[in-house]
Amino acid sequence: DSGTRQFRVGEWHTIEQHIRLNTPGLSDGVIEVTLDGELALIEQGVRFRDTESLRLNKLVFASYYGGGDAMLQPVNNGRVVIDDVVISTHPINHD
Repeated sequence: DSGTRQFRVGEWHTIEQHIRLNTPGLSDGVIEVTLDGELALIEQGVRFRDTESLRLNKLVFASYYGGGDAMLQPVNNGRVVIDDVVISTHPINHD
């Protein structure tokens, strides 16, 4: 069930993202994101590439909170701690 998920203040959370590249020229790629083991987002039919030579080779990570108008801006200072980042070509074992 895709939908809104929320972080609980003061608790650690696990975010996992799985990307399956599309067959070149087809729209059969997939993006799946889970938060604490629950499906948070799934996008199917994604077309990332049109040639076999394009592959995933970088991770760009950004943490952003706020917005363009005062209603979306934070009212308090906050911090985010990021730990145990893992990049793998296989599912991650949580044992």
